[in-house]
Amino acid sequence: MAVLSDLHLTAEASTRFRGADTHASLRRILETLAAAPPDLLLLTGDLSHDGSEASYRALVSLLAPLARPWYVLAGNHDDPARLERVVGAERLLDDLVVGRWRIRGLTSAVPGRLEGRLTERDRRRLAEDLAHSDQDWIVALHHHPVATGSAWIDGSLLEEADGFLELCTASGRVRAVLYGHIHDAREERRGALALYATPSTCLAFPHPSSGLGTLRAPTPTGWRRLRLHPDGRHETEARWLPPA
Repeated sequence: MAVLSDLHLTAEASTRFRGADTHASLRRILETLAAAPPDLLLLTGDLSHDGSEASYRALVSLLAPLARPWYVLAGNHDDPARLERVVGAERLLDDLVVGRWRIRGLTSAVPGRLEGRLTERDRRRLAEDLAHSDQDWIVALHHHPVATGSAWIDGSLLEEADGFLELCTASGRVRAVLYGHIHDAREERRGALALYATPSTCLAFPHPSSGLGTLRAPTPTGWRRLRLHPDGRHETEARWLPPA
C-alpha cells in the first residue's frame, strides 16, 4: 500500500504552490511507484490547493496510468462536494477491508477552518465498531493528532486529540493512525499505538519552523509505504524524492 498526502493540485498545471509544481511532483512520485505498483493507494487530504473541479479531474487523470484502486480523504484545502462529484462517492475512504485488516477513514476537515475536528457521530461510530471487532485496524485522517513542536503548525492540531488517541488505544485493535497535514514524515508511539505522518508530494515543511512565509520550493517530496501482514504486524517507511 502507498499513502500520499498534501498534493495541493491546482486548476491550472502552470500554477505554483509556493514555487512547487504540484502536478509535476505528483507525476514523478507516481512514475516511481509504477516500477513496483502498490496494491492500493490512500490519499489523506489536501488533494487540491484551490478546491477546484479542474484540480480533481487532474488527480483522476494522473492516477489512471497506475491502474490500482485508490481512496481519498478531504483536507482543509479541499472542497468535499466537488471532490465527491469528480472522483465518485465510491472512492471516498470510509470503511475498507483488506484481508483481516480494516481501514477506517475519518473526515477531520471543517469548512472554513484550518484546524481539524471529528464529529461526535464519527467518534461514536468508531467506538462502537471497535468494540465489536476482532480485526486489526488502521485509522486514517488528514489532521495531526499529536503535537509537532512547531507552534504555527500545532495551531491547526486536531481538536480533542487526546480523546481520539485514547479511543484508539483503549480498544487494543487499532495498530496505527495515519495522518498528513504537516508536510513531513514522523513516526512515534503512544503505547502499542503507532502514529505515522506522511510527507507531502509537493513541498516539505521544516520543523520547527518560524512560519509558512519561510517555505519555498524546491524541497524533498515523498510518500509512505505500508505493508500489512495477516498476523496483525505491519511495516512502514517514508520514501523521499530529491528536488527536481
